Amino acid sequence: MRLAASLLDRWVRLHQKIDFEKIKSDLIGSEETRAFFKKNGHDGTDTEKIITAFVEVLEYVFLVAPLRRTLFQLCEQARQGVLATSIQNVRFEDKLERLIQAIWLIDIDVKSGRG
Repeated sequence: MRLAASLLDRWVRLHQKIDFEKIKSDLIGSEETRAFFKKNGHDGTDTEKIITAFVEVLEYVFLVAPLRRTLFQLCEQARQGVLATSIQNVRFEDKLERLIQAIWLIDIDVKSGRG
C-alpha cells in the first residue's frame, strides 16, 4: 500500500505540472482548430465551450490515470482470496493507503472491503 501510495503521489504530481490552461488557450486561439471546426460543419459559435469541455475531460483523465492504472494492476495481479485476511489486518494511517487497501479488498471480497 505504501509503495502504491508513494507511486501515485509522485505520478499525480507530475501530471499536475501539465498546463491545461495553456493547452486550452492554444487550442482556442489556433487557426487549425477553427479550420477543423469549419471543415466539420460547425459555425464556430460554441467552439470555445467545446474546447473548454474537451480540455477539462483531458485534465480529469490525466489526473485519474495513475490511480486507475495502479489499482487495475494491483487488483489484476493479486486478487487471490487468501490475501484478503492479510490485507485486512494491516493498519494504515494515510488516507490514500487506506483507500487503496479498501479498493483492493473490495476487488477480492466485497464483504471484507466494506469495513
